Parts: sequence; C-alpha cells; structure tokens
Amino acid sequence: MRKIHIVGLALVAMFAFFAVSVASASAVEWLIKNEAIAAATAVKSKSVGKLVLEDMGMSKIECEGTDAGTVGPGAVDSITAITATGCVAVSGSCEAPVTAKAVGLPWATELVAGPRDKITTVAAGWAVECLVAGIFKIQDTCTGATSTGISNVAAGVDAAFDATSGETPATCTLTGKATGLVEGTDLNENPAGGQLTVG
Repeated sequence: MRKIHIVGLALVAMFAFFAVSVASASAVEWLIKNEAIAAATAVKSKSVGKLVLEDMGMSKIECEGTDAGTVGPGAVDSITAITATGCVAVSGSCEAPVTAKAVGLPWATELVAGPRDKITTVAAGWAVECLVAGIFKIQDTCTGATSTGISNVAAGVDAAFDATSGETPATCTLTGKATGLVEGTDLNENPAGGQLTVG
C-alpha cells in the first residue's frame, strides 16, 4: 500500500511540474535583443503609427501619431504620452478641423497569450473634436479597455488594433452606447537602440 501511495505522489509531482512548465512556456514577456528584461527594469519605448477612430454611425477619422511609455519588467508595459497629428475626416458628420486627444493617461497595459497587449485602464480612450455642418463644434469621447495583436517585425514590435481588439466596442459620449472602434497599427521601438521583441 505504501508503494502505491509513493507512486501516486510521484505522479502528482510529475503533473504539477508539467503544468508549471506549460504555464512558463506560454508566458509572454518583453525582450531586448532576445534577452529577457531584468526583473526590476522598465525600458523606455516609443512608437509611431496611423489609427482610424470611429463612433459607428456618427463619424470616422484618421490620425497619425506617436506615443511614449515603458515596457517591462516581464509582461507589463505602459503608455504615458500620446500625440495625434494630421487628423482628417474619413466619413460621417465630422468636418475639418478635426482633432483627437488621448484620455485617461497613463494607460496600464500588459502582454497576454496570443500574443496580445491588453490595455487594462478602463478610462483609456480618445476625445475627438470636429465641426458639423460647418458651424457646430462637437466633442465625442469613447473609452473602454481594449487590446492589440502583437507581432515581432524587423524594426521592433508591431501592435495592431484588429477585429478582436475589444470584447465590446468603447462607450461613446455622443451615443451613450458601445459604438467606439479603433483600427490601425503602431510600431513600438526602443529609443536607446536595443531592438524590442516579445517572446
């Protein structure tokens, strides 16, 4: 009976080791030049991209932009500053001049399986201001947690707002409903020169 008990414990230990190994293998973290960022280190990051911001049924605008923040330690990262420039109306009721401003900064973000970079700050979003009918200035703010698909590319880490970015669209002030969408890509780089990757 004692032998069966010992074998049983050995099997439990083996399965526990296997479960920890699988969990470790599926963990995603920020890397620089294929080496893990030190546990106590946050590395500065910058990114550049083009995004389309939409309040479904109301308006759609496109902006170029840059942002700055940190990546690491491990899977955590953050966005501390965002600048949107060159915004233009694509469709809907918005007319020039069009501006967009990030709200809820700083945004807390974290790499998750997929890999994806999940923006966990619920107040994260965009405030868009434009003219309607050439006279009325309106502002529409859309906020809500979202995520980006992450892929390693030659220049760094590409973050793409895609069809699975939000479990539900962001909630917008003009409609009072979950009608806000974001599309586009953002290339993340290390301003100090070390190439960012995820693994």
